[in-house]
Amino acid sequence: MDDHTDEKAARFLAFHQQEHPLLLANAWDVGSAKLLASLGFQALATTSSGYAASLGRLDYGISREEALAHAAALVTATDVPVSADFEDGFATDPVGVAETVRFALEVGLAGCSVEDWDPREQRLYDIDAATERVAAAAEAAHTSPVHLVLTARAENHLRGNPDLRDTIARLQAYQQAGADVLYAPALDRPQDLRELVAAVELPVNVLARPGTPPVAELAALGVKRISVGGGFAFAAYGAAVRVASELLSDGTYGFTELSAAGAKPPARCLPIERHDHLGRYTLDQRQLALMPGKGRQAGGFQCRCPRVEGSDRRSCCPASADAHAPTCSRSRSSDRRSARRWGTTPRSAGAILSPSPTRASPSRSARCPSFRWERNASDGNHVAE
Repeated sequence: MDDHTDEKAARFLAFHQQEHPLLLANAWDVGSAKLLASLGFQALATTSSGYAASLGRLDYGISREEALAHAAALVTATDVPVSADFEDGFATDPVGVAETVRFALEVGLAGCSVEDWDPREQRLYDIDAATERVAAAAEAAHTSPVHLVLTARAENHLRGNPDLRDTIARLQAYQQAGADVLYAPALDRPQDLRELVAAVELPVNVLARPGTPPVAELAALGVKRISVGGGFAFAAYGAAVRVASELLSDGTYGFTELSAAGAKPPARCLPIERHDHLGRYTLDQRQLALMPGKGRQAGGFQCRCPRVEGSDRRSCCPASADAHAPTCSRSRSSDRRSARRWGTTPRSAGAILSPSPTRASPSRSARCPSFRWERNASDGNHVAE
């Protein structure tokens, strides 16, 4: 944990006080996280079902260690706040839930959620036990220098028990227990949302699903956050099924039009990545895109502007003063420690030397708050932590 993590958590909490609801995009892997951040989403969240699907498993099929490593990877992949779907805290007792929340702080998350559904027993926790679990999570989330944004989930409606009275009573209890955000997945009828929002004081999250009112209507009802759960992940898998079925059934290639759209980089700059014997190193999302084919060689990385063929770094990212100069100059040692613990950043071979490369770099700015360019003594290449 450090000031950067604290700043992201504070920013994430502030997003829930905007006039317009926070649109929280749920990413299922590092690539989708970078893509969604590059499109302009203010914050991201993990999705337990989407991540499990990426491993060929069903929802609730991942361990706490896997969820933490996945969350750590998304935290280091972009510079936007990330919240994690931690199911029931991967524990039945309050002590275990609090431990999971402390781990969430360690990996640099800005928030996490805890639900009142026990996947092992396939039942809801009773309201008293569920409230104790939220209280333990809140204490762990709020007693460190970083105020982790805790979302408490009431699962009634998602589990076939659309009892509005009980759902409101649960969320009111979770509010008193110290939660920051309240969430009842699948509760999305306007009249029910109006009653819920009037009954609580905290921001309310709504799950986007078939039949959910559009964003403007939810905003008018007082909803402060809208998330998609596994929706984006399964939309991507649905597209894969559709195009694969076309090739298998029709023997045609209409999917290439969708492929071209997917391969086209967004207008904003994507991250640079390098894969070699030293492992993977990633720069801030607002730098150049690493792309195959022709491109400039900048600091040992092949780069190309995603908008104009043959253009250089200055036209792609005007804030960069030198087409070959790295733009990140600030490091976060705790980010490195957390990433190494959870297996997201390999240790580099050889000594890491600082300061940054000999070329003059632009002045420090908020564009690259968590990365520093350094030179690796083993091969002389510039790497970004």
